[in-house]
Amino acid sequence: MYILISDFNYQRNPSYFFARGEWLERIKKYYPNYADISTGDVEEILLYSSKKADAGLYAKTVRCAEYSADENYLRIKYGEVLSDSEMNCDFVRKNIYTILRRKGILTGKEFAPSVVFLDDIRDYKYVKNGGNKNLVNQNLLDKLTGLVSNNDWIGVLKCCPRANLIENDEIWNDPECLSKLAFSLSKLAMKSIKKPSAQDLQQKEENTAFFFKVCERCIELDPYSSMHKSTLAYFLYDRYKTGFRQEDFDRAKSLYEELIDTSSYSFKERYRYANLLRKHYELPNNRYSSDSFEEFSRVIRQYEIVIDSYEQLSEKEKKNQKNNYRKALYQYVGLQYDRQIGRYWDLYFYHKFRGVNVPDYMINKQAADLIKRCVFYIDSVKKMIPDVPTAETINEKPGYFDIRYRAAQLKMAKGYWLLLRNYPPEKYLPFFDEAVEMLTSALATARQLRNDGVRFKFPDHILLPLAICYYLKNKPNEYSRCFEHAQPWMKFEQARICLLQGNKGDAIYILEQIPEKDLCKRKANDLLKHIGVEI
Repeated sequence: MYILISDFNYQRNPSYFFARGEWLERIKKYYPNYADISTGDVEEILLYSSKKADAGLYAKTVRCAEYSADENYLRIKYGEVLSDSEMNCDFVRKNIYTILRRKGILTGKEFAPSVVFLDDIRDYKYVKNGGNKNLVNQNLLDKLTGLVSNNDWIGVLKCCPRANLIENDEIWNDPECLSKLAFSLSKLAMKSIKKPSAQDLQQKEENTAFFFKVCERCIELDPYSSMHKSTLAYFLYDRYKTGFRQEDFDRAKSLYEELIDTSSYSFKERYRYANLLRKHYELPNNRYSSDSFEEFSRVIRQYEIVIDSYEQLSEKEKKNQKNNYRKALYQYVGLQYDRQIGRYWDLYFYHKFRGVNVPDYMINKQAADLIKRCVFYIDSVKKMIPDVPTAETINEKPGYFDIRYRAAQLKMAKGYWLLLRNYPPEKYLPFFDEAVEMLTSALATARQLRNDGVRFKFPDHILLPLAICYYLKNKPNEYSRCFEHAQPWMKFEQARICLLQGNKGDAIYILEQIPEKDLCKRKANDLLKHIGVEI
């Protein structure tokens, strides 16, 4: 048994530790068998201070001279000093928190108890040494660090043994050097090639296998380090985005759930965890399954935690995680829009054309609050990017056009909410006016950038909500121009507008012109059948 004591009177050289009342209850919570220990059970005591002012002081180890405890008190008397260690108190404190989080004893931002009991000598050694940090070759580590900082992944591989030789090399016992190799292999294995040759695919497969071998070894050598597990989790997440292997999802999910509680970068890990769950939920089989709402709610909850926890970060961490925070806000809005808010146009069409009733949950106060929250989030994202896009920033994701497109859709959602509740035009049309202004401004910016020779994907998708706004504003010439060079998926919506205007013949002609191979052909045929056209 090893006892770690955070002594409030550390600098006064006390001869014993005493706890009762609230302090004892906290110790009981984490180690209820504390009263069953005898003096002879204690191998060693590590004394340190958890106060910030004492962070630079050295911890020390002492013998246990006397251990006595019952239901109401705990008293530990210190014996001879075994060593005045070279570990400062802050180093010990961080390692203790790592151990306790790794064991699931601490979660979130709880404080460790003033007395920690460790039964496993490996845990105690970790607290004292910080894991296996014995470097085999400092010169090699320095060289690999320089190559990694320059993104020279091939250079790292050239400095290290091949996969079939590495286990017999001294680097195999050096987690510091191996971690640089693992990181480089992950970059090479995740590298995207547009038209990979057979040799490219074989090399990628070899790099992947080598990565798993090295990363698993890093975890084996340094099991309490979150860095190696973070590297492995991100690799599995990235591979899942393209291959959708269930085993990749399961392993990455398990790793992220552990990292959320143990990593000092828990905000980043939770953000990545939310992204992993989102990718899993967005698969067609999951998105339209019977328990899809539960999956959706779980994803949304993770993004909510990420968003709420951002304000609890230090100013330095806020600066470091600002980009992830911005993306989390945007992803939250996108999920809510795709799941519920984006249905307003469909509901309007079915209500006007087929007489379908509008569900109450789409036009009640809760729906209005959801739109309001999404507007606040998207406005927050807008403040985090430049007002005017440049060649350097135009392709960032989410970027200038993504955000303005979504902001305009939310303006339209406010208008739909009022329109479907039968408010007069003077109440709902101003929201569609604002959406038109936002969308036309974005298109003007895109045209200017294109004229300036900037390379980017032109946001043609902006034309559809713009056309719908013009239709609702009763401006047929304007909305017709939006469809002049439209893709089939936009033509489908043009046909629906024609039906709402009573132009059945035009709608039929447009629907029949949609190519057979297009993804929206099935929807077009369903609509043709509904209006009595034989397919």
